[in-house]
Amino acid sequence: MEARDCSSIFRHCLSVKKEGDSYFPVRFSRELLKFYEGLDEGKAVRAHSCAGITMEFMTDAEEISFEYRSIAFCRPMVVFDFFENDVLMGTVREPDNSEKGKVTYIRQIKGRGKVTVYLPYCVHMTFQNLELGQWEVCGQQEKKILFLGDSITQGMTVIHPSQSFANLTARLLGMDWINQGVGGYIFHKDSLTDVEKIQADLIFVAYGTNDYFQVSEGNMTLETFFQNMTGYLSTLKEKAGKTEIAVISPLWREDCVSIEDKKLFDQISQWILESCHKLGLKCMDGRTLVGHEGELLADGLHPNDMGANMMALNMGANLRKWGL
Repeated sequence: MEARDCSSIFRHCLSVKKEGDSYFPVRFSRELLKFYEGLDEGKAVRAHSCAGITMEFMTDAEEISFEYRSIAFCRPMVVFDFFENDVLMGTVREPDNSEKGKVTYIRQIKGRGKVTVYLPYCVHMTFQNLELGQWEVCGQQEKKILFLGDSITQGMTVIHPSQSFANLTARLLGMDWINQGVGGYIFHKDSLTDVEKIQADLIFVAYGTNDYFQVSEGNMTLETFFQNMTGYLSTLKEKAGKTEIAVISPLWREDCVSIEDKKLFDQISQWILESCHKLGLKCMDGRTLVGHEGELLADGLHPNDMGANMMALNMGANLRKWGL
């Protein structure tokens, strides 16, 4: 008997490529993938990664399994989170930089139920030989969030892929999502190719961290940053139409200690917030979303699992104030 096509179980992606017995879920259109591939190898791997993508299905199988092959890494961790009926019930961590393997999960809840598998967010990966029992596709949420941003949005430093601030915020709101975060990137309007295709009901934007770094290192002028940022936000507003946009200015960072660095960081943050107000966009001051404690950050900059949870909760509080 021919195996069932499992493409439909991959969620929170723009499409699923199937080649032979392999599935490759993708977060971007072919056009936008080519754009990131043309920047550098690092951006290409990040764009091809499975950030925010899940397998989701109903099954009564007591055990499920699948095989994977890793093509490239932007972080070494290969971690899968398993949810049953929307509750985190188990995690499988494969060896770092694992090129291939088989993941087996024994269900904790008996009988038919919903299983969600969060995929590694920093690995370009394909999947084969899915053994899921008599599975059915789950229903989808009516509304969708599009997350745009850099490595913090992609979730590159949380241990559990289900714990990025994007995944947490979408679950908190009960909405579908697509995570188009790409580590290392900046405000640039050429990265907005997919906005109209996705037709989201809410868009989050979180850039500025790498822009600050580029300016502080002398690789970008403040004037160029301002032009890129305002051009990006204006273009996004035009492409988004009536869709609500919420912009997050850069999070507090532990390495910003000198008077000169703090002044530059505050200037960039303020320009982002002021530009949002002028354009009529919602905005959140990133300096207020995660506590100014090193234990909340994986490396002094990126939120760890606990920091991401704090960020999502504070974002949810802002959204409630806005009535969203």
